[in-house]
Amino acid sequence: DDMREVLYSQTASFPKELYYMYRGVALEADTEIHARAGLRFDVTVLRAGKVGQEYIKTAGHYHPQVAGSGLTYPELYQVLDGRAHYLLQKVGENPAEIVDVVIIEAGPGDRVLVPPGYGHITINPGPGPLVMANWVAAGFASIYQGMRAYRGGAYYEVEEKGRGLFVENGAYSRAPAPRLVRPGLPAQLGLPPGPLYSCPLGRLDFLRDPRPLAAAMTHGYYPG
Repeated sequence: DDMREVLYSQTASFPKELYYMYRGVALEADTEIHARAGLRFDVTVLRAGKVGQEYIKTAGHYHPQVAGSGLTYPELYQVLDGRAHYLLQKVGENPAEIVDVVIIEAGPGDRVLVPPGYGHITINPGPGPLVMANWVAAGFASIYQGMRAYRGGAYYEVEEKGRGLFVENGAYSRAPAPRLVRPGLPAQLGLPPGPLYSCPLGRLDFLRDPRPLAAAMTHGYYPG
């Protein structure tokens, strides 16, 4: 029922639980190390299936600003199993105006960055569960009300005749057509390949201070 406000169909029946969030996941030996770094590692599992025509998704949220930076917190994801569609959207001066929409399709091992200035939703269009991990600044508090006020994200992904289709959410006054973007990270961040959990924590400082990331984005990195 917590999801009903952001669904394509608010009257469709659906399972009691759509997805599960495990926050602060760590090996016991790493718990204090993560705390000292000011970082948190999470795991999220989305069930497979649909709510009416719409693929199961997360509720969607925006990120608060980092004090003194003028930038919102970024977030770094990796798909562990299954298939994901990440919908990223950027709000204009009017909260009812969306100025950019990005869709990123990702599979196992792919890493996806939510940069400053973007809210996001994760959709599971696959036949099985979607399992993903993420790093974020510790103490991070997501802002859900911004999307709830407009019945969810700028687009819903629904299934018609066995195929996925993005349908515009008419509650917004403006929303451009989605841009399709490949998963990937800016080289300037210097993040090594491999499991996200094993990433050197010193390379993740941009999650607490996104100014270096914002500088990388000015050189052509998505979403811009």
